[in-house]
Amino acid sequence: MAIVIGKLIEQTFCKAGLAVYRLRIHGGDYTTAVYRGSNPPKAWKTIEYILFGQWHKHPIHGKQFTLDRVERSKIAKQKKLMADTRRLTSELPEPGELKEPVEGL
Repeated sequence: MAIVIGKLIEQTFCKAGLAVYRLRIHGGDYTTAVYRGSNPPKAWKTIEYILFGQWHKHPIHGKQFTLDRVERSKIAKQKKLMADTRRLTSELPEPGELKEPVEGL
């Protein structure tokens, strides 16, 4: 089993049980990724994934990475958590700004 870190840039083909992606591997190279099964991963240009699978050479389409398992990288999870925290804290009132009593306190 091979492990690749990269981004699923776009989904180029989707049919029942088969999804094909343009994959940008960490470092800048592009290749094709193939997922077979239900619940294919979403293609997001900004999300980095850890991809588990095997390399194959398709007779027509060339080198492809067949996905067995896809996980969102911890760095991407941390960035999302930080963005969510900033968004939530920006919505909090400033000290002394709350004029009406909060129900249930």
